[in-house]
Formats: sequence, structure tokens, C-alpha cells
Amino acid sequence: MKLIMESWRKYSNSLVKEALGPGFGLKGSGGLRSKAILDMLSAFAQPKGDKAERLLPSQDHLLTQAEIPGTYFKNRLLRGPDYTTSETDYRSYAGVDNNPVSVEQMSKDLGMPPENLMGKYDFFDYILKSMVNMGLLRVNKVNEHPTSHQAKYMLRPAGAKMFKREFDAEKQVYGDPFKGDGGPGRTQLGRAQTTKGEREPSDAQLGIKRGRKFDPSRYTEE
Repeated sequence: MKLIMESWRKYSNSLVKEALGPGFGLKGSGGLRSKAILDMLSAFAQPKGDKAERLLPSQDHLLTQAEIPGTYFKNRLLRGPDYTTSETDYRSYAGVDNNPVSVEQMSKDLGMPPENLMGKYDFFDYILKSMVNMGLLRVNKVNEHPTSHQAKYMLRPAGAKMFKREFDAEKQVYGDPFKGDGGPGRTQLGRAQTTKGEREPSDAQLGIKRGRKFDPSRYTEE
């Protein structure tokens, strides 16, 4: 049993490294796939502050006992950037026709025949299936469509560790709004979580693109 578990850990780690390797493309750290994985892992409750540091590796499963249906992950990410931890806007990826990942790439990554994917898997199905294959999530019905209500997911220890690592990296770059460190901040499940009652949606949520504010000093002659 020990040899089997060790082999699984090595296999799982190799999948994680392959998915989140160097670079900034679809798979690279900072890429679309990396952000989607963080945003889906964010659905699970996490301990606050130093508590996460004190957990032993064998206790990571205690972070949550939630069982979340596949429909939740897709619906959450499609609400807009104010509702995602990385503040990424996934709304343009809704539907199988708007999947930024080709059927050929999905087939290679998931080890599934193309005919089982074409016209059936969108971007969110692909990410959830990848996360199960990587050992980040456990699903109760393996053969169900990934984002169906019948497919329910629980967090694995590897998923808890990855969430902490990736979320800490986001806060290192963008700041933590609860600490008032001056940055735009990153909040689990998005900036909408930090505002109660009536709130003004961000420009990104409204689809408004604003250029850099004009600074006349940059154009002043010496």
C-alpha cells in the first residue's frame, strides 16, 4: 500500500508541474488554466491566518468536508470578475463553441477520445476534469458530466496545498484588502465578498476598459 501511495504522489506531482510549469500561456503559472484552477479551488472554505501554517500534511483533509456540485463551479466563474479570486473574467468562455482549449489539446491532457469531448466539454468541464486527474479534487460520480449537478466534488490535500500556495502568490503581487496594504487586493471568491449591501461593480465587471489616467508631468519640457 505504501508503494502504491508513493507512486500516486509522484504521478500527481508530475501532473501538477506539467499543468503549472513556467511561462504565461494557457497552462503556465499566471496563465488561464492556472487562474481557473485557483478560482475553482476557492469554492472550498479555508482556515484563516496562521491556522493554515500549523496544519500537518496528514490533516489537510480537515480544511473542509464540503461536497460541491459541478454546476456551482461553472455558475460562479460565469458571474464575472468581481466574483472570482483572481478577478479573471470567464464570461466569454461560456459554451462549448467558446472553449479556448482545442479538442485535440483536451484529448491529450485528459486522456479521453476526441469524440467524447467534441461538442460536450466546455472550458469549465475541462478544468474540473483536469483537477480530478491531478489529484486536487475527488468526485463522487466519475462518469458524470464534470459540471453536472450529480457530480459532487470534495477537496483533496493536494488541492488545499495548491490553493494556499497560489492564493498567497496572488496576494503577494496584488495585496490583501483585509490588511489595508494599499494594493488592489485579492479576496477569496472575489472583491464582491469585501462589500456588504449596495456596491458599485468594478469596470471589469461592467466590461468597461479604461486607459491610463493622463499625467501632464510626463509631457512637460525641462
